[in-house]
Amino acid sequence: MQTLRTAFPGATLMANRGFGLLPGLARLVDGVLFEGFSTTHTPAYAALDRGGRIYTAHWLKQLRAQGLSVCPWTTPTPPPWPAPHAKGPPDTTCRPS
Repeated sequence: MQTLRTAFPGATLMANRGFGLLPGLARLVDGVLFEGFSTTHTPAYAALDRGGRIYTAHWLKQLRAQGLSVCPWTTPTPPPWPAPHAKGPPDTTCRPS
């Protein structure tokens, strides 16, 4: 990420979660794409249970404390795209502040 930030100082860089790397990563990125923000796919598609919501709330607080934008991504049910694109289309609505 440091190489990208140096080569493209004006680019918007987004991390895809990477919470374990947050201490060193926060200064290099503009925001975080937070997949599975309110849903899970294991073992089947469902809303997060209480533990999952607590986990999400914890990381949301940590990311905001670092001044990072958070782009939540939760797959709708049923997904509106064909199975080969199971991860979903790119999120074009979330823009880091």
